[in-house]
Amino acid sequence: RLADDDTQAEMYMAAVEILRTKGYRQYEISNFCRKGQVSRHNLKYWTGGEYLGFGPDASSDFGGRRFAIVRDLQAYIEGILTGGTVLRELQEVAPRERAGEYLMMRLRTASGIDPAAYEKQHLLPFAPLEKALIKCKENGLAEKTYDGRWHLTPEGYLVSNAIISDLLLAQENSI
Repeated sequence: RLADDDTQAEMYMAAVEILRTKGYRQYEISNFCRKGQVSRHNLKYWTGGEYLGFGPDASSDFGGRRFAIVRDLQAYIEGILTGGTVLRELQEVAPRERAGEYLMMRLRTASGIDPAAYEKQHLLPFAPLEKALIKCKENGLAEKTYDGRWHLTPEGYLVSNAIISDLLLAQENSI
C-alpha cells in the first residue's frame, strides 16, 4: 500500500534533510548529488537544452522541433537501410509553449527561473509571474536569490504542480 499524501510529504522532507546532512545538495526536484556531480543529461533536459537521440525509440529536441524515432528495431533498420522513414513523430513547438516549458522545467531545478532570460528568450513580461511567485514566497514555497532568480523551496516542490499551473495561467493571460 502506498502511503497517504501527508506521509509521502513527510518522507520527502525527511529525505531532503537526511541527504543534506550527508553532504548531498538538491539540484532538482527529485535529484541530489555531491558537489560537482550533477547529471549533465538531466540538467540538459530540465534547462531546455537541445539534445539528439539515436536509435529505436530515441527522442530529440533540436532546432525548435521535437521528434522521435520508430520503436520497432526491424522498422528502424529497414528505414536506415532503404533510406525510408524512421521518424514516428515530428512536432514544431510553438513559442508560447516553449515559454511554458521554460517555467515548468526550470522550476524543477534549484537554479530556478531567471526573469531577464525569460523575457529575452520568450518576449513575454515576467511581472505577472513575479506577482504569483511573491505570494509563494510569503507562504515559504519559493525564494528569490541575490541575483534575482526565483526557485522553489523543498516545501514548494511538494506543491509544484499547483504553483506551475498558477504561473502558466498568469503567462497565458499576459500579452
